Amino acid sequence: MSNADLRLRPARWEDGENLRRWRNDPVTRRNSLNTGKIGLREHGAWLEKTLADKTSRLYIMEDSRRRPLGQVRVTSAAGRVGNVHLVVDPEVRGRGVGREALKIAASLVRRDLKVRTLVAHIKPENVPSVVAFLKAGFVFQRLERVKGRLCYRLAIPI
Repeated sequence: MSNADLRLRPARWEDGENLRRWRNDPVTRRNSLNTGKIGLREHGAWLEKTLADKTSRLYIMEDSRRRPLGQVRVTSAAGRVGNVHLVVDPEVRGRGVGREALKIAASLVRRDLKVRTLVAHIKPENVPSVVAFLKAGFVFQRLERVKGRLCYRLAIPI
């Protein structure tokens, strides 16, 4: 998918059902640092908090027909760093959607959150995500433990 065919828009409360469905997808859960299934109440509380958080941005990826394709979330951290999380709808995985969304998100959070470096923590066995981030320009920095799990730390200056 080309950058011209993809857009990111701020998430809304109405996106909750898609966000929860994508998050509870078995492949997403296996590759997440929190592998448990997320219930409706827990997800609603998370979404409400995330939408109100001034240090985070949650974007919905859409194609040219405004069909939702996944989400990108960036949370500000110390030192003008943004921690980035990506979930692609299972129906469109492997088509370059995540890679293109990361590129678009980088320019948005540079402006909106004043972030200058994006960082992702990815499980080594999540090869498709590692490839997507590398193709988006991220570089491997080191192995790090996050929530007790060994992860690749990938980063890109923006």
